[in-house]
Amino acid sequence: MRCVGCGDNNFSVGFSCMLCGNGGETSSWGKVFNEHKRSFIEPKGDDTVVVDRVNKPTHYNHNETGIECIDAIKAATGEHFEGYLQGNIIKYIWRYRYKNGIEDLQKAQVYIGWLEDHRKEKL
Repeated sequence: MRCVGCGDNNFSVGFSCMLCGNGGETSSWGKVFNEHKRSFIEPKGDDTVVVDRVNKPTHYNHNETGIECIDAIKAATGEHFEGYLQGNIIKYIWRYRYKNGIEDLQKAQVYIGWLEDHRKEKL
């Protein structure tokens, strides 16, 4: 089934969506999924909003400060930030065959990029 909240296909009626927390509504339409770009195209009146679930998911910047979640994690973990990044790289590579396929591999690449940037900052 497709989740009404985020459009994820790995959704079971009666359970909350693992991606967006939707509490049980399903639909085969509402948000249109663009398979090539791994993003959702959300109709908003005359405007169309593209949500990039890999590089800039909206649910990681839902606050009045505008601070990205990854920046808060970096500040909170300090010298352990690399371990956090490594753990997420392993997680996404580990599960890609069983959960979100290519999207999980793309997420692992995002974390690898952040790890590369972090290592370059330390030089």
